[in-house]
This record gives sequence, structure tokens and C-alpha cells, in this order.
Amino acid sequence: MSHTSAKSPGLEKAVRSKNQIFLPLAIACSILFASAVLFVYFARNLMQTLAEQTKVVVLLEETRETLSGIKDAELGQRGFLITGKDKYLEPYIAGLKNTETHLSTLRSLAHDEPHLSQQLDLINELKQNNFTELSKTITLRKNNRLAEAQRIVSSDTGKQTMDKIRETIKNIFVELRDRQTQVVLNITDYIHKAIISFIVLVVTVSALIILGYRTTSRIFDATIAMNERDITERKRAMDELKKLNEEIKSSNKELEAFSYSVSHDLRAPLRSIAGFVELLKKYGYANADEKSKHYMEVISSSAVQMGRLIDDILTFSRIGRIEMLMTRVSLDHLVQEALKTLQPEIAGREIIWKISPLPKVEGERAMLQLVLVNLISNALKYSRPRATAVIEVGARTDGNENTFYVKDNGVGFDMHYVDKLFGLFQRLHRPEEFEGTGVGLANVQRIIQRHGGRVWAEGKVDEGATFYFSIPKLMEV
Repeated sequence: MSHTSAKSPGLEKAVRSKNQIFLPLAIACSILFASAVLFVYFARNLMQTLAEQTKVVVLLEETRETLSGIKDAELGQRGFLITGKDKYLEPYIAGLKNTETHLSTLRSLAHDEPHLSQQLDLINELKQNNFTELSKTITLRKNNRLAEAQRIVSSDTGKQTMDKIRETIKNIFVELRDRQTQVVLNITDYIHKAIISFIVLVVTVSALIILGYRTTSRIFDATIAMNERDITERKRAMDELKKLNEEIKSSNKELEAFSYSVSHDLRAPLRSIAGFVELLKKYGYANADEKSKHYMEVISSSAVQMGRLIDDILTFSRIGRIEMLMTRVSLDHLVQEALKTLQPEIAGREIIWKISPLPKVEGERAMLQLVLVNLISNALKYSRPRATAVIEVGARTDGNENTFYVKDNGVGFDMHYVDKLFGLFQRLHRPEEFEGTGVGLANVQRIIQRHGGRVWAEGKVDEGATFYFSIPKLMEV
């Protein structure tokens, strides 16, 4: 007689937990893929638009130099006609040479632009007519036939030709200026879109990591709840859960590696953006209108901010990846090293330091250094509005743990939002008030958690804040 065994409640819960994670994982992966594609698309368009802006700047400069060469040749011809002295032929000859050089460069740059090429062909034709007349009058003057040369000049043919050259070049300038303005608008738009897609990309990767950790916890909860009476089913479920747990751990490592790789690879295009902006400032800033200058400054500051964000994300990723080399660490020494590191932020300010003796601990020296640099840097930043800042660093013993703190008399924060302080990309103040990327305190929490401790904060608006971290007393030396 056969019978069907009922599944244990624990197994059913485990299966449900497994099924419940596939949908959010699939959604998060889809968002990850879409944001990655969009970022690559916007970054590629940004690079093309920056190259276009550089081309427009060069076109403007070469057009200006072409007109300058024609004017130099004309001024040299007039000087020679009036005085008959050969020294006036030097600017004439230099003007002819420069005009040919810059006009040739212009025609090469505009080879794929029919309308601009047509305008340059007209300038070349007018230039040839003008130079032919200049050469003819100079020859007559050399042969002592000044009257004939003056009659040619008085006919106004040369003036009419020069007026046409100026008008054509003016039209080119107007078109290039309009084109430059549109290109700068496009650059700003692509930068904003690239930054947004990058942030979505990083947030999605972070969400996948968090989802993996939470799923692991749910799976273990389901395992503990298994019906112990059903040994066979429990063993089968545990094997399945163990396999799934290994897959999740592997996925988490891949996601962290992907986040590190994406952030690292973004440095190259970011350097290109900064380089192009510097070229724009070098060759076109002086002649740009106020709106274009503002756009250039926005691009430059956005590139700097994005660079800081990438550096912070790389640091956040490394903290979870590197092995911890545990040694005896003097926090007193780390505080002094942190103050040296932060000297540029301290210089020129009125600060009262209250630094108490701190115990030695067993920990990863570089990580604990980063914790103190972040916390003291925060105290410096948010106490900046105070005429005299007061910053206190101290420690106390609480039961089985040592607690360390950094206190300031800065702007403080509303305790209603304390849960957001240590979250990735979470900020309680506007960027216009205080700079930052929202990663520093997330790094602090991750480091202290790896040391088996915890972090928390207390504060009050306009009355300062205190940030705490603890390390288990068993780790004290």
C-alpha cells in the first residue's frame, strides 16, 4: 500500500522563499541592464558632442586667423604704396602666407560640411581676386608707376571685394556661434543623463547585493523552522538551501566585482570629459558668451563631483572585498594622522580640539584610519558655519564593548532622519549647503560591522551632532 508524504511546513516555507526572490531579482537585473545600456549610449553621445565642440572652437579660431591674415596683407600693401619702403612688404608677405595656411586648415575641417565648404570656396575666390589686385599695385609701385597704382586703389574694387570677404566671414561666425551654443546645451544634457543613468546603475547593483543578503537571512530562517520529525525532507531541503545560498554568495561577489569594475572603467571617459572642458576653456572661453561660460563651469563641476562619487564607490566596494589584516592599532596615532590628512580643511579656521586618550584595539589599521578620517572630516564640514568650531574625540567603556565618538557643535540634524545617515547615497543636506557624495558614512558602517561592532549617531538641529562606533571589548589589546 503506497502513500504520499506531506511536505513539511519548513520545506514549503523554504520553497516559497526561493520563488519569492526570483521576481524582484529579475526586475532588478532588467533595470541594471537597461541603465547600463543607457549610460553607454549617453556617454558615447557625450564624447561625440565634445569632439564636435572642439571642432567648432578650432573652426572659429581658424576663421578669425584667416581674416587677420587678409587684413595684414592689405595693411602691408597700403604702407608700401604710401612710403615705398620694403619693410612694409614683410607684413604683406606674412599675411599672404598665414591666410593660405589657415584657409587650407578650414577647408580640410569642413570637407564633410557642404554649406560651410561653399562659403569657404567663396572666401577663397574673393581672396584670390583681392591678392591679385594687391600684387598688381605693389608691382606698379616698385616700377615707379604710383599714379597707376593709386587709380586702381581709387576704383574701390578692392574695397568691395574686402567687404564681401568680411560679410561672408561674419555669416560664418554667426552660424558657428549658434552651433556652439547648441553643442554646449547638448553636452550639458548628455552629462546630466549619463550621471543619472550611472546612479541608477550603481543603486541597482547595491539593491541586488542587499536583496542577496536579505534572501540569505530568509532562507536560514526557513531552514531553522523545518519540521525536525521529517529528517529526509529536511536534509533534502537543507541541501537545496545550501546550494542556493552558495549561488547567492557567488552572485553577491560578482555584483560587487561588477560595481567595482564599472566605477573603475568610468575614470577614463571622465578624464576625457575634464580634458575637453579644459580645451574649451583654453581656446574658446574668452570669446564665449555668459551662457556658454556658465555651461562650461557646470560641466567642469559635474565632472569633479562625478569623480568624487566614483572614488567613494570604489572605496565602498573595496571594503567588502579585501581581507582584513588584524593587528594592534593605536587609535591615538590614527587620530593624529587623520588631522594631518585633513590639514587643508583645518587651515585658516578657529577650532577648539578636545581629544581624550584612546585605547588600543585589534583591527585593520587602514580601515580604522578611514573611519576616523570620515568622521572628523564630517565634523569639520558641518561645523564650518561656526565662528569657532568645537570638535571632541573620545572613548568610554560600555559593558562588553569600547565605544568611541566624534562630537561637534555644527549644524546638527533632525533625529527623525537618523536612520538615513548611514545609508548609501543618503544625504540630509542639499549639495549647495555642504558638498559630499553620501558614501562616507556608509563606508564607516561597513568597516565597523566587519570589526563586529556597530555605529549610531545623536544630534539636534543647529546644536551639533555626535557619531559613535563600538568595537567589542574582546578585541581590545
